[in-house]
Amino acid sequence: MRVTFDIAKKFDLKKIKFDFSKQINLMADSIVKDHKTRLQFGQGVNEKPMARLKGSTIASKRFKNLPKPRVPLYGKGVMLNVYVKKRATRSVPQAIIIPPLKRKEVAKYHQFGTTGPYSIRPKKENGKLGPIFTNRGQMTFRKEVLHPGIAKREWFGITKKQEKRGFRFISLEIDRILNRA
Repeated sequence: MRVTFDIAKKFDLKKIKFDFSKQINLMADSIVKDHKTRLQFGQGVNEKPMARLKGSTIASKRFKNLPKPRVPLYGKGVMLNVYVKKRATRSVPQAIIIPPLKRKEVAKYHQFGTTGPYSIRPKKENGKLGPIFTNRGQMTFRKEVLHPGIAKREWFGITKKQEKRGFRFISLEIDRILNRA
């Protein structure tokens, strides 16, 4: 004969204070670190390689002596510098991560892409754009350029891996709190 026992414990959740600010801040720091690592290797939020750069962009980056000319969004390393603008506290359990303010305008075009070709003209009257590079790397100067558009490169956000890690931080804290109750 087999006898089983069910043990149940009722929790009065009004007595338990949940403070996840430490875990949220750990998540935010982890997301920032993951972002920098991904962009160094040209990976997007989906953890897959971003759309390849056109030959003209690679030639332009080489002309400017930028490191890693074939890696998208890695010119001077400015796009890597996302940071935690606001850290979570006990009263406000929210961390805010923002992209670099210097590149805020350009960042949205990469995140969402552009709709088809658009024209680029110099800011000065009678000026020329340049140097402009063709897909074969030939340098030219133009008064106007028809840009083919920017492919969507989702670079800013939370990866699935970081999302799982964050949930693990929170669930471990919940387990710890409930075990003490």
